[in-house]
Amino acid sequence: LLFEKTYRVNMDSIFKVLNEEYPSIIIEKLDYNDREFAIKMKTLNKKSFYNIINKMSIPFDMNVKGSHLNDLYSININLLKKNNNKSKLKVDELSKELSDLSLDIKKEIYKDKLIIVADKSNLFTLINLLNKLNLLNSYNINIELIKNISSNLELYQVIID
Repeated sequence: LLFEKTYRVNMDSIFKVLNEEYPSIIIEKLDYNDREFAIKMKTLNKKSFYNIINKMSIPFDMNVKGSHLNDLYSININLLKKNNNKSKLKVDELSKELSDLSLDIKKEIYKDKLIIVADKSNLFTLINLLNKLNLLNSYNINIELIKNISSNLELYQVIID
């Protein structure tokens, strides 16, 4: 981490950039917690790669790393962050709110964590919903691509606490 500097991380603006490049990116892993923000993503699209690198480098300096190998573009961001406020909406209340919506997700609460499985479209719908409710910066969020060798489904596991 560059000089151990801490950054103010706004998930709203990060997902605004990711929404713009939504069709061409794969988020392999995203961690947003009390101490750090890290994301690892890939794309086959050169324009998307440079758009993300340029837009993310503005707030995060040299902590945005990109590489290109055999038409595959990788982007990694890893940085210390300043704490954000915790949500006043508990995880079980958030789960009930999500049940009222017509999202095609699977969810359950385990040890005070909301665990969700969703495809890419519903993942971004979920993130946009949290953003509209001003909750996106209020939780620890972990997103991981589920490795699935039996099909071409792009499924994500989301853990919110």
